[in-house]
Amino acid sequence: MMRISTGMERNNFAHYNRLHEIDKNKTEKQINSSYRIGLLRDDPSSAAHSIRFQGKLERLAKYQQNAELTINNYAVAESTMDSAVQLMQRIRELAIQAANGVWKPSDLKYMAQEVDNYLEEMFRLSNQTGADGLSLFAGTRTDGAAFRAIRGNVDGADGLVITGVEYIGNNASRHIEYSDGSRIDAQFPGNAVFWAENQKVWSANRVDGFVVPEDTYIVIDNTRIDLKAGDSIQSLIERINQADVAVKATLDPVENTLVLSTTTPHQIWLSDGEGGTVLRDLGVLSNLERQSPNNLDSAARVAGGSTFDMIVQLRDAMYEADQHKIGGSALGGIDMALESINIQRSKLGSQENRLNFALQRISLEENAYTAWDNAARALNFTDAIAELNALETMLQASYRMTGSTIKTTLMDFLR
Repeated sequence: MMRISTGMERNNFAHYNRLHEIDKNKTEKQINSSYRIGLLRDDPSSAAHSIRFQGKLERLAKYQQNAELTINNYAVAESTMDSAVQLMQRIRELAIQAANGVWKPSDLKYMAQEVDNYLEEMFRLSNQTGADGLSLFAGTRTDGAAFRAIRGNVDGADGLVITGVEYIGNNASRHIEYSDGSRIDAQFPGNAVFWAENQKVWSANRVDGFVVPEDTYIVIDNTRIDLKAGDSIQSLIERINQADVAVKATLDPVENTLVLSTTTPHQIWLSDGEGGTVLRDLGVLSNLERQSPNNLDSAARVAGGSTFDMIVQLRDAMYEADQHKIGGSALGGIDMALESINIQRSKLGSQENRLNFALQRISLEENAYTAWDNAARALNFTDAIAELNALETMLQASYRMTGSTIKTTLMDFLR
């Protein structure tokens, strides 16, 4: 039951005027911020949609940043590969000229010196860094050089020259996310970019009666392959061939040994799983605790060289004036190295195009989600201004009515 008192009329006017003031302040804040939602309670449903849209916009901004940074690194890597291709094409021209059989040993020595300079430049390119100072071709070991040169004396050469180049990075690749659930390689390991031939590894031990002793696994090129106790050599080969790895396993029909061959030119990396000894038992890996790729058994046969091996072979053949070798295995090795770099360059180009298309899509999505977010919480200025004018008019009328209706009394002056 409402109690009627002499102050009731005054309190009612004050109460409703405060409500009008609150509505007026809310409308003014909306106009100042350009949004009709300041608090979740203003419109819970639209606020929930807006939060989801803004979350998506934040992810799109991160995806755009990832894609742009990767494209910049791709540009440096592509420029490096282009330079490598030009070097290899010039080296190939020299190999073809030297194979003609019309040059004197002194002429071939001059060609060998030129090839040696190109070898030095190729080594420099292989250790190229990106704009962030990180190595482009060292896999995920980006804080150091990708390759290390071994220098020594070569008959016919003046002073120390490169006699070999070792890869000291790793074969892992850092992946960046450029869309929800979509990733792409951000780097290219140098033991694939600068590798000329498919590599083969023959186990040192025969596989007669071989059986996996216990449940374990092996790792090939960072891919885990699970093995079961009792697996025969045929089961092992089948598991390797079914794995998502560019390596094929076979049996040597003459020596009855395990043969691991890459299906694309790159350096194979092998290791036994924790506590396992399968590859050691087969004579593929050494019993010494070493990291890939320097952990192969000393008695295991290995074939397949890097781009540097092919250039060194050609240069040494020129110093030796070995026409047969220059026009045969040396020239063939240069052709394989050139083809391998072109394949990697093509792969990089396709991935760069993929990211460029992704950036276009991200831009379209950003526009769409921004429009949806604005529709969910944006303010209709025409309606807001009309409402503000109505509230101001209502307040003015209310105050005038309050002044004319509620008369002052002696108690007002006593207060």
